[in-house]
Amino acid sequence: MSNKITVEEYRRRHSVFWDSVWREAVKPNCFKCLDIATGSGSSAGKLYEITHGVIASIDVCENALANARERIPVEVALVQCDASKLPFRSASMELIVIHFTFHEIPPEKRKLLLMECRRVLKRKGRICVIDGHVRDRHSLRYWLTDIVTKMALESGKYHENYPEASAIARELAVAGFEVEIERALVNDTPVPDEIIEWYVKELREKFPNACEKFLEELNRFKETALKEGLESLGATLVVGVKR
Repeated sequence: MSNKITVEEYRRRHSVFWDSVWREAVKPNCFKCLDIATGSGSSAGKLYEITHGVIASIDVCENALANARERIPVEVALVQCDASKLPFRSASMELIVIHFTFHEIPPEKRKLLLMECRRVLKRKGRICVIDGHVRDRHSLRYWLTDIVTKMALESGKYHENYPEASAIARELAVAGFEVEIERALVNDTPVPDEIIEWYVKELREKFPNACEKFLEELNRFKETALKEGLESLGATLVVGVKR
């Protein structure tokens, strides 16, 4: 795979890919929406862009909410809370989105989260889980996700490699949702060398106390990716409906 693509072209293609994922996941006629674990606020911003509805975004981290406030429309309500104890009335939401968070939640907590999501959704309400997808378990992209997983676990944070769409669908079905969409979407956009360099630098800063063997593995990954090229992360999209 060639890395001969400009950063500008990469960002354009990256934006087109993820916009298509969001447009498939979220219907514009949803009015009352809940964004779980908003983080940087990108998911809340996208929800508002598509629906122009009443958006509530939650996160357990006060700093994350403060940072998100600077990036998202003032119409979006930010709420600090634990996702397993949602401070919303039963049957009050039409749509719930869990964006790039599912793989960071331990399985036992995911059960509680999905139960709460089902409680606050209206009948025929939808839950959308959007996460990462790596199509080849022997690829450089999977190697990178494996390194991130090991570094996160070492630092005391729960993290797993991105679950398959079928695994997420099973969890939604067990929680009482009827699975409507179950898709793994490939993003074949090559990652420019500059982005590879930046991402490795970000990981080093995110896990400053990572043990030497993981840092050495990260360096080996970077050298290989710069030489052979790196495929962009794809998307897993699973949508369930409350009947």
